[in-house]
Amino acid sequence: MLWHTNEFVAFDLATGRPAPGRADAGDGGKLFPIHMDGDDVIALRTPPVNGHGKVVRIEGATMKQTVLLELPNDDKVFNRAITIYDYGIYDLLYDTNRLYFGDRLMDKKTDEIEGPHYLYSVLGTT
Repeated sequence: MLWHTNEFVAFDLATGRPAPGRADAGDGGKLFPIHMDGDDVIALRTPPVNGHGKVVRIEGATMKQTVLLELPNDDKVFNRAITIYDYGIYDLLYDTNRLYFGDRLMDKKTDEIEGPHYLYSVLGTT
């Protein structure tokens, strides 16, 4: 089975040329940008199949990744939210060691969804 992955690349806005370095999502993982923090990007790095998702800080100058929050690999809320987020219907927010998933779309047909349907979920540490 082929697993898709992605990476972040940087460009020099003055020249339009690629800047050195890349931030890789890892084999089978994906990177989703959450927001900017100065020159750095805060991103969600999903696990390939089994493993821990992570919220990472990607330094703009070096593309070095620093783990800010490691997420559970057996959490049904997280796995469902990430699967749905991949389709672009969840918003993400990261603040103070908490990752917030917010449902962007509302539908009267939520009874057709298997299992619970959450309007928002929060994963984090204290």
